[in-house]
Amino acid sequence: MGVLLRRCGLAAAFGLLLGAPVVAKEEAWLRVTTPEFTMVTSLTQKEAVVWAEEFAQYITELRSLFKIKRPLPPLTIVVFARERAYQDYRPLDEKGKPQPADGFFLRHNSWAVAGLAGAHATEDVRRIIFHEGVHWFLSALDQPNPVWIEEGLAEVFSTFAALKKKVEWGHSIPEHVLLLREENLLSIDRLLYVGRSELFRDKSSHTGVVYSQSWITVHFLIFGDNPQIPRSALFDFIKLTNEGVSTADAFRRAVGSDLATFDRRLKDYLRSGRYFIHHKPLEARLAVRAEPAAPVEVAQALGRLALAAHRWEKATEFAQQAIAIAPDDPRGFELLGLARSEGGDESGGLKAFASAAEKGSMDFQPYFALASAAQKAAVNDAGEVTELKPGEARLIADRYERAIVLSPRVLAAYQNLAGILVAAEIQPQDRHFLELGQKMFPGDGWIRIGLAVLTERGGDRTAALKSVNEVEANVAEVVRVRNYARKLSDGWTLRDVSERIDSLVNQQKFVEALGYLEQQLDSGASANLRSHLSTVRPQLKAAARSQEIGRALAEQRWDDARQLLTDTISSRDMPPLLKQQSQRTLDDLNRRTPVVRRPTKL
Repeated sequence: MGVLLRRCGLAAAFGLLLGAPVVAKEEAWLRVTTPEFTMVTSLTQKEAVVWAEEFAQYITELRSLFKIKRPLPPLTIVVFARERAYQDYRPLDEKGKPQPADGFFLRHNSWAVAGLAGAHATEDVRRIIFHEGVHWFLSALDQPNPVWIEEGLAEVFSTFAALKKKVEWGHSIPEHVLLLREENLLSIDRLLYVGRSELFRDKSSHTGVVYSQSWITVHFLIFGDNPQIPRSALFDFIKLTNEGVSTADAFRRAVGSDLATFDRRLKDYLRSGRYFIHHKPLEARLAVRAEPAAPVEVAQALGRLALAAHRWEKATEFAQQAIAIAPDDPRGFELLGLARSEGGDESGGLKAFASAAEKGSMDFQPYFALASAAQKAAVNDAGEVTELKPGEARLIADRYERAIVLSPRVLAAYQNLAGILVAAEIQPQDRHFLELGQKMFPGDGWIRIGLAVLTERGGDRTAALKSVNEVEANVAEVVRVRNYARKLSDGWTLRDVSERIDSLVNQQKFVEALGYLEQQLDSGASANLRSHLSTVRPQLKAAARSQEIGRALAEQRWDDARQLLTDTISSRDMPPLLKQQSQRTLDDLNRRTPVVRRPTKL
């Protein structure tokens, strides 16, 4: 369970003058604020309004399609009037060279930023902005969607345009059509299970096919002229999977056919060349106004854009300027924390994040970063918490839970919370957070382990053991998670066995305790448990033998006592101390009660 922040070798800038003129004086910056996004731009007022109105219309259409009313993650759009000004914000590649991108869109964990130049973007830039805008929009949903749905919807909406009297989207994308006609389509039962990590793991042609086929599949489900498939099929599939129906069964029920039949229909749709374009009358435009932007707003907007472009020093400058202008505003410290930590200054980033949290930050990152750093310092290589008191672990858990409230779709927050709860004081809300994580990321091993920990701490060790044993037995799970599940299982099983043995020992039932121990060894105990029980077995054997000797002496069964003492002295299994005591007892017994030799029968 690691920290989500990216790391690189670039050093953050220090010693900068807070009052330095970061923004060129000749730029006249305007701000357009809507309920969905904030636009900071050097365009003219008229150009700014037109641009903002189209993007607002785009969001309106997305809300109408998905029936989503909840607030969206904060989005900042920076539009430069001049290409020359935008050049300083082109994203840098791994070698620190500007990439040839005329516009870009970056989604962070709890906010997003887009940057481009000119009032009239090229078709490629428009597609980038509208494609990534769908991902930003869908991040407001409770559960992440499969790759093919997210990428397919993003491509379908990448052709969005608001005209004078109508909006439209769904235009065919020639490069997708050409690729799919040249390459073999993936079967739908293959596409359904494509994971995001697979997109860039295999060869680029496979990645291209996944994107292209995601587009044609979503386009067919939403717009395809096929009476056998309901128009609501795509959303029916999402609803069914959210209700726990298996992926393949949900898809069959949604499209009303088996998967092979759907494959044939999709191929026919591709070959037809007739791809529906959605037209809709333009709704009443949201009245927006462009007004002068405050210096702190410009600094924060350009700082986020610089951060998205991997220009850490520039982002640091803007963050420091924002802090100098508004020292009580946590957003400047949030930006500074990201700029420094991603620039390689982890301690400086954590210090800034701590200030942001103290000032009431409403962003996910400060709380997650502070909790991750504290947890990382207290765990060993196996991910086990070793150096935290329950109260300290509780503080870390509270920060993770605060981060989840602010951004509930970050898997690492749930995983790290699950890991820290082993050492923390448990609170009633902990189960709620992990159950939310399980709903969003079903089957994740770390989250299942965290829920098992809560179950065990609640007194149901049997159910907890069943859960972690299932995680350990899942060969598809990562090795680290399976190993941790095994350690928990061994620990809880050992605790069960030890408690049972201790109970029998306290009742002086040493023979029964030894029998129970042998039963555990014979029932396939793990190597760790066998190792521990093997150290306990000699002690129980000695206690049982000592008890047996004591009973024989107390009942004056002298011959039996002598035999037991002799066997103990000659045994290889009995501890040396018991052997010494047995020898003294045998000598004393022989002095006090001579051996009576029984007559031999003739």
